[in-house]
Amino acid sequence: MLEEARSPKGTARIALLPGSHVVAHHECNGRPPSQTKWAVSAAVFVVLVVRRDAAVAWCVLGSIIASFLNKALKYVINEQRPANARKDDPGMPSSHANSLAFLGAYTALALGEGSAPLSAAGMGAAGILLLSLFLTWLRVRLGYHTVPQVLVGYALGAATAVAWHQLGSRHWLQALAARPDLQAVLYGCTAMAVALFAFRNVRSWLKERRQR
Repeated sequence: MLEEARSPKGTARIALLPGSHVVAHHECNGRPPSQTKWAVSAAVFVVLVVRRDAAVAWCVLGSIIASFLNKALKYVINEQRPANARKDDPGMPSSHANSLAFLGAYTALALGEGSAPLSAAGMGAAGILLLSLFLTWLRVRLGYHTVPQVLVGYALGAATAVAWHQLGSRHWLQALAARPDLQAVLYGCTAMAVALFAFRNVRSWLKERRQR
């Protein structure tokens, strides 16, 4: 259930989530909507299409699994966002921080593996991590999340990325290289995961537009 109260500064919305806390926020007129997830999703999709190899498919599949696990945890904890947030769904842990951390940490591990810290690959890995941290900080700066929400989301995403990278590099990627049939399974699972991820985000976007 969604209720609204208008003021000169914007629209205050109160969302009643079934069996849980009241989630309230105040929409500030003129604040630009977040485009982070669309930019990141587009970049990942382009890399997946251009590279078309098992290593990239493995990374993308892991990032989507981490995203769905984070979303489930978010509704279990059901902690409200800051009072001036534009969204009605719970904010702990941050989904954006989780995805940014996973992709940043996984890419940094893949780039930096076997490279010296001051090499081009090592510097690139550091730059990607710094970019993911900056984009995560923007979630707090724009009022979408509290500091604890992005810290928990980032920590979960980074930890999942490390575990997924180790699982792939030590076990699955070697098996996939020798088994074309397993590669086909991986590509199929990744395609299904991408489709579900896209459907969920488009549905969420349409819901937000109807509520404005």
